[in-house]
Amino acid sequence: MPSRFLDVANPNAMDRVFLMIRGEDTPAGVQYVALSHCWGKVKTIHTTRSSVDLHRSGIDIQALPQTFQDAIQTTRALGLRYMWIDSLCIVQDDARDWEAEAARMADVYRNAHLVLGATRADADVAGFLGPRPTPTHSTALGAFRLTLLPPLLERWTQGADLVGADPLSARAWCLQERYLARRMLHYGTVQAGWECAELRASEDGDAILDQGDRLFRVLQTANTGVSVFGQVVSSVWANADSLLRSESRHKYSGWYELVSHYSAREITKDTDRLPALLGIASALKVVTGDDYLYGAWHGGLLEGLTWCPSAKGGLSRPEKPIAPSWSWASVKGKVEFPIYAWYELCESDTEQTALIPVARYTIQDASRGIIRLQAPIVRVATRRPRQGHVNTPDDPTSDFREYLVTDTVFQLYPRQYGDPTGCAWWLEGAFDTRPDSDSRDDELHVAFLTRLPYVQANRIYEQVLGLVIRKSSNSTSYERLGFVDSWVQETRGNMVSMVEGPDKLFAEVHGSKHPLQRVSDVLHAAIAEIELAQETTGGEGRNPASSTDD
Repeated sequence: MPSRFLDVANPNAMDRVFLMIRGEDTPAGVQYVALSHCWGKVKTIHTTRSSVDLHRSGIDIQALPQTFQDAIQTTRALGLRYMWIDSLCIVQDDARDWEAEAARMADVYRNAHLVLGATRADADVAGFLGPRPTPTHSTALGAFRLTLLPPLLERWTQGADLVGADPLSARAWCLQERYLARRMLHYGTVQAGWECAELRASEDGDAILDQGDRLFRVLQTANTGVSVFGQVVSSVWANADSLLRSESRHKYSGWYELVSHYSAREITKDTDRLPALLGIASALKVVTGDDYLYGAWHGGLLEGLTWCPSAKGGLSRPEKPIAPSWSWASVKGKVEFPIYAWYELCESDTEQTALIPVARYTIQDASRGIIRLQAPIVRVATRRPRQGHVNTPDDPTSDFREYLVTDTVFQLYPRQYGDPTGCAWWLEGAFDTRPDSDSRDDELHVAFLTRLPYVQANRIYEQVLGLVIRKSSNSTSYERLGFVDSWVQETRGNMVSMVEGPDKLFAEVHGSKHPLQRVSDVLHAAIAEIELAQETTGGEGRNPASSTDD
């Protein structure tokens, strides 16, 4: 619960609001409304160390910005008395108070009876109860005018985000307020909207049923091992399913989808990029018990390492580091996580050497964010600008990959790890920021994280994803400079040589004690079995997994 509330409906002084201290001025377990709003550039009234006592004695409602006045009017209309507004309930010039209240942010919004979204207002001075455009379409027909009005009844659809284009949805701090809310009432530019654990509905009748609120849906993916690819393989080879379930894992997909949306939002201070997510992270940690590491989770850290820019030239770095280079929070701009449930982990694993407490992120902590990553690593020989896609098979995922922002081709020679063929790999990739590309070729390595096997005309392709890294100035660790996401043709021997090479670069993952059996081996066995069945039956093979002896 927050340390302070606002009494906005005192029957003895309806023209004033009072700052209340929890436990002193208010009863336990009070119902309150929490306001989600954009502060804006115009400085308005807020609580400071010198004004705490003054605000406890009462604030004239007319001295408040219009958004606050509209929120008070709405709260009273709902029959509620107490509110929480961050700029008035947190002492803004007291760093210790700010840190303490920020640590409670998850509880503030999670325990609110209602979160009220001033969704249409781009600043506190704007308000959200003013005139709005009516969502109608009309046309003249002779002496008459026909007007198309919204439906009176609900229509159950897969509707888009009803407030996705409104100002509140552009602010980084406001994302967690929406995810933490048990129920939220939006006042959008065009219409009002409602969100809770069971329903999302808008004023025009658009509605969709939900199973749990937004936070619950993120939590559902926190510890889930899924293998879509394993399910496909198991349909043609009965023994593949258990193997792939143990090695193909996809965790925290909901979290990383959230991060992708969050990274595109505006934030005033670079140092707030991680604190503005701490409320959601704290709520997830309570349930999962997992360790939160600079915007990623230890239980899904490999997935969290695979971020890349969503547009060419779209990333930059803050003036001062706020996170280690492997974290998406080390850059500014929208990121994507191009790893999906059908990827297979390259038997990589991680061991953290320093866990940062979930409630503490400061610039001084950036130097502590070291992880130990054991994975296949190959030195870069040369690089060149990318022209077209390399090694791309004619398959449905080729179109899917067009969104990638790869602009560089890296040449690697896996033979240094025991590859008898000595062939070169040309891998598509990109540097995270333009200054990162100033590195010399002989300084660069690629660490492989995931792979996606694909079969076409009995030939094996693999889509591999990894990190472009360089030894840091202290020569005892590496720093991330970019990523690779590329097809490699006929990599079967190459990848096996990595597994069985003298350096033993693959580590055991998730307690697995058996040696890695390649997914391509599974596919070759399945293809051979199908071809044999086709020869036996005269052309049309049966599913080997479901066939029985005659």
